[in-house]
This record gives sequence, structure tokens and C-alpha cells, in this order.
Amino acid sequence: MGPPKSKKRSHSHSVEGDLEDGAVSNKDILIAVSALTNRVSAFENSLTKMVDAKVDSLEKKVMEQIETYKKGTDTSVRRIEKRMDDFERQITIETNSARDEQCKLIEDTIREKIAEKVSTAVDGVSESRIDQLERQVRMNELVISGVPYVKSEKVIDIVSAIANAIKFSGGQNVIESCFPLPMHNNRRRSSPSIIVRFWGAEAKMDFFKCYFNTTKLCTTMLGYAAASRIYVNENLTKRNFEIFCKARDLKKEGKVVRFSTQRGRVVVKLHGSERSYTVDTVDQLSSLANRSAAAPNDDN
Repeated sequence: MGPPKSKKRSHSHSVEGDLEDGAVSNKDILIAVSALTNRVSAFENSLTKMVDAKVDSLEKKVMEQIETYKKGTDTSVRRIEKRMDDFERQITIETNSARDEQCKLIEDTIREKIAEKVSTAVDGVSESRIDQLERQVRMNELVISGVPYVKSEKVIDIVSAIANAIKFSGGQNVIESCFPLPMHNNRRRSSPSIIVRFWGAEAKMDFFKCYFNTTKLCTTMLGYAAASRIYVNENLTKRNFEIFCKARDLKKEGKVVRFSTQRGRVVVKLHGSERSYTVDTVDQLSSLANRSAAAPNDDN
């Protein structure tokens, strides 16, 4: 046989026992009430610590899971939503033991934080994935701007004239399609930009290199009387175009040595650095430029 088990008495039974043992006097009642008050206070403190510990544990789990979501960009939105439902069920199970108003308020607060942070993580993953897919679709495309164009002209003839001007030897066979973009009543442009889609990335890059090797491609090279610049760029996604515009502004401010695009992404060269940086967000570009400005400049 094992040692006898100790009998546990609840707080209320202990106080009632104190009142029933011996004579009941005012002093005894006050002592009993004081003891009961102390025990209630100790119980409340214990419950508060327990709830705080649960909240810290749950928030830690939530932050760890959200960091996992951000790293796993290939995780689908449905899977994230399912994990969110699992979190909510887990919170409900672990907080059912706390019935007072304080625990109910904590439960609601945690739910709101989870919904907000998981929603932010889902939005980040979705935008990144969409941008990646759009970049893959536009991988073989270039945008030509600055060419006078009227509807009666064939776009392929204009593109062929530009190819001859930059000494591109690929010919029309490497071009899948070309078409003008809608202008949408843009008064800043006198002619629409032209999208050129090549059959492969190699042909696109050959055309792009020929353009960069040509000194200031302009309309006079195509036989126009008025001289104006013609520009050829990669067909960037909305996110990368915003980064491109920001890099151009930083170049004018002298915070960036040079910038370019490679396979639909923006690449920058900073002061005091031998390497080039591929940029994925405007915030990342700003951070790099500020860090470069704060560092000693080897060019001085």
C-alpha cells in the first residue's frame, strides 16, 4: 500500500470549518473574513498570472506561425486560411477554462490580432505571388515608347525599322506579336507605347542589347523629320515599375550610381559598393540608398 493521500479542502470549506470549530465571536468572524479575502485575492492573482501566461504563449505561437508563412511564399492562400481556423479553434479550447469578463476580453483581443496579422501575411504572399506570375508572363516582352504612330501604319513595320536602326539581326521570325497600348486619354504622350513579344528570352535580350549599344536611338533614324528620343525597356509589372521610378528619382538625387532592369527586376549600383543589388520592394530600395548615403563615400 502506498502512503495515505492528503485530503484537499477547498477555500470555502476551510473557512466554514473555521466558523464551525469552537465559539463564534466577532473577532473570529473578522479573522475568517480576512482569511477568505486573502485567499480570494491570491486566487485572482493566480488566475491573472495563468491568463497572462496563456496569452504570451499564444501570441508567441502566432508570431512564429506568421514568420513561417512569410518565408514560405509558395504556401497557398487556402492553406493559410485553414491554419487560421485551426488557430481560432485552439484559442477557443484553451480559453474555455477562463469564464470571467477579463478572459473574454483577452480572447477577443487575440482573435483580432490573429485576424489582422494573418490577413497581412496572406496579402503579402498573394501580392508577391501575383507579381511573380505577371513577371513570368512578361519575361519575353519589351516596351517601345516615343515612336510616332498612326492607325493606318503596321506596327510590325515600325518594329522592323527600329530593328534595322539598332542593327538587330534576328528578323521578324523571332517576334511572336507586337501591338500598341491604349493611351487612355494620356495627354502627356503624343503616341502610344508598343509592346513587342518575342518567341524566347534570348531573342528579347539580343534586341535589348542592340538598343543599349546604339547611341541615343531617335526618330530621325527611322526617317522622320522631327528628332525625338525613342526608348526601349522591359515590360515591368506594376510593383517593379514603381521600383524603377523610385530608382530613377534616387539617381537624379545622386543616391544611386546607376540602375537597370534584368529579367523584369530592378538592379541598382550604390556609392561605395562594388556589387549590384536586385531590389524587390520600394522600401528595400530606400533602405539601401539611405544606408549608402550614411556610409563613407569612396568616390570623394
